Amino acid sequence: MAGHPISEDFAEEPYWWRSAPRLSAPCADFPSEADVVVVGSGFGGTSTALTLAKHGHSVALLDAGAMGAGACSRNMGGLMDRVEGAPQSGGALLGRPIEEFEAEAKEAGQFVQRLIAQYKIECNLRRDGSARLASTKSALDGMRARLAQKKARVPNCTDRIVEQSDLADLVGGRARNRYFGALLSDDQATLHPGRFINGLLLAAEEAGATLLAHTRALGAVRVSKEKFRVMTSRGVITARNVVIATAGYSTDAFPVARRRIWPFGAHVIATAPMGEDLMRQINRERRVLTDTRYHWMVASPAPDEPRLLFSGGYLERPDVARWAVKLHRRLIDLFPELELVPVSNAWFGYMPINRPRLPQIGILDGIHYSSDTSWAVSLLLGHKVALRILGQQGSESVFDLVPLDEYPTILQPPSLLRLPARLTMSAMDAMGIGM
Repeated sequence: MAGHPISEDFAEEPYWWRSAPRLSAPCADFPSEADVVVVGSGFGGTSTALTLAKHGHSVALLDAGAMGAGACSRNMGGLMDRVEGAPQSGGALLGRPIEEFEAEAKEAGQFVQRLIAQYKIECNLRRDGSARLASTKSALDGMRARLAQKKARVPNCTDRIVEQSDLADLVGGRARNRYFGALLSDDQATLHPGRFINGLLLAAEEAGATLLAHTRALGAVRVSKEKFRVMTSRGVITARNVVIATAGYSTDAFPVARRRIWPFGAHVIATAPMGEDLMRQINRERRVLTDTRYHWMVASPAPDEPRLLFSGGYLERPDVARWAVKLHRRLIDLFPELELVPVSNAWFGYMPINRPRLPQIGILDGIHYSSDTSWAVSLLLGHKVALRILGQQGSESVFDLVPLDEYPTILQPPSLLRLPARLTMSAMDAMGIGM
């Protein structure tokens, strides 16, 4: 098998499931009523269910598949405490200082760490930092300008630029010559998302939430001012409140969410164990590596073993086996040192992209809703949704300012964006126009 791109124990499923399989407990007894029905057992929905259950509310947490089998256990394990989509140069956003949005994102990162400590979740949290590699000289110039602006308003900022001549001290392979420099940050953390979501689900169940795996939500109708009927594949649940937390897996069952979410798909591979020496040879400091192309790459060391996770195949249809081979080729083109390291896992998943490209929280047709691509922010917003239902302090969010706009009718369903966006991204990369 030497040199073969696929390992003998290859699995078409997330690497995380090797050590943290989806919860396989028997389906709970189906409730006919609950204080709150939460649809979607990802980070946001589980956070909502956990907070509500801790405060004595009866909660039914539904998922169409296994618990936590969506994006929450299909991502690359990066814990981001920043606002994706916000201007990096500072200034104002939606009429408020950008610092207010950044502060809530930082609060999200701290919230995650409190959950880990409070529930004693063993999830391999580590902070090795990140390196954003400049794919063009203009991208590096842009990094310099934005970093200067950031340091002017954040005096204790430790981010720094690495010039091309020094890249060999950071990365191996062809990456040291292919890129024009890099922006280093020491704030990037990683963890094992499979273990983390399992820990949260077990905490929610222990607090009293009812976990209903393989229970597809079919829709909800308001039958009175304070009552909904939630139709599912297993029956009907009457509830006082409904929370939609399906993110990139939203369906026509809840059009209020589906019309606002573009399911942005990505393929990911994980290598077989390569040994720590080889890992350090290609990535000296075990940083999360990404670049500035529109079809960007992410090369992230697994937090628990010397394996490398590598993403690509954006906006393509799910074709896990084919993309396992294609991504392996791209990986060894960047790092020839890994030619004899095969792929052990390959998978596909959706992240939610809304129209403002910012975290969202609010109420749509009487149903609570929140969504974001950063799962740390998703956890915090899910918690704040619960506090709103409970009528408790701490539910305020600057992200209330983000409009809950739908995608235009011509782009319904929003997945129609896939082809034009892919072609546009390819054209921008061909012209050397980086992000």
